Amino acid sequence: MSNTLFSLTRRAVAIGGLAALAGCVTAPRRTRAPLVLFVCEHGTVKSPIAREHLRRIAAQRGQRVRTMSRGINPSDDVSPKLAAALAQDGIDPRREPLLRLTMADLAAADVVVTFQALPSAFDRSRIQDLRDWSDIPGMNDDYWLARGRLMPRIEALLDDVATSRQFAR
Repeated sequence: MSNTLFSLTRRAVAIGGLAALAGCVTAPRRTRAPLVLFVCEHGTVKSPIAREHLRRIAAQRGQRVRTMSRGINPSDDVSPKLAAALAQDGIDPRREPLLRLTMADLAAADVVVTFQALPSAFDRSRIQDLRDWSDIPGMNDDYWLARGRLMPRIEALLDDVATSRQFAR
């Protein structure tokens, strides 16, 4: 009986291998979650707020995505008015430490979203997908207005990433 079981197991392995070669059986494809990098002047307002909204929406959709935010000239630029609006909206831009943008960050990202022009010191040729969202208004002045313009862009970005062949499920 042991030889019969061994023979059946070898036959199943052989048939499975032939079926896979013939394209009848496909193995599940493992893919990595895309990395979206948000960049703003100080790294404490637009980029971390966008990061947190993207995470929230991606989680609601069940969509895998990694995201980070960076500042070109890091400094705390959150006004008390903005802090109150963010608390009301359940957004914590200080969830992660404030970090200065590096070329390594830009090179690692699949999508880079800037809220202002990148300084010339950064080599744009290594950026896979660069998006300019510099027309989003200041959030310290009117968070709700800026949020209203930001959210459709985040939704569209997640749609783009979801349909990209590079990140196929």
